[in-house]
Amino acid sequence: MTSNGLPVVLFVIRLIESVSTARHELPLLLSNSPKSSIITPASTKGSNTIRSTSQQQKPVAVIFGGGFTPDEFEELRKLEGGEKVPWLKADNSLVPESEV
Repeated sequence: MTSNGLPVVLFVIRLIESVSTARHELPLLLSNSPKSSIITPASTKGSNTIRSTSQQQKPVAVIFGGGFTPDEFEELRKLEGGEKVPWLKADNSLVPESEV
């Protein structure tokens, strides 16, 4: 919820499931290049996959799940364009031991 009580709407524009895919796709996504809107995600998942090229959205943040190591997170943050958006990573210490 926002401070005025409205729900926050988030769109997952791309789901990246591996470091090697992230190395390839993130710089293109975060760049201002027209090519960035036409790359098909390796996962085929994300709201941009159902939008026309002219309606595709650029990321406003990069959010990582707990499957990426801290070293991988730091490596990917340094990719070209990474300084343009905030980066967030899941805190695995908050996950109960039985679910890890």
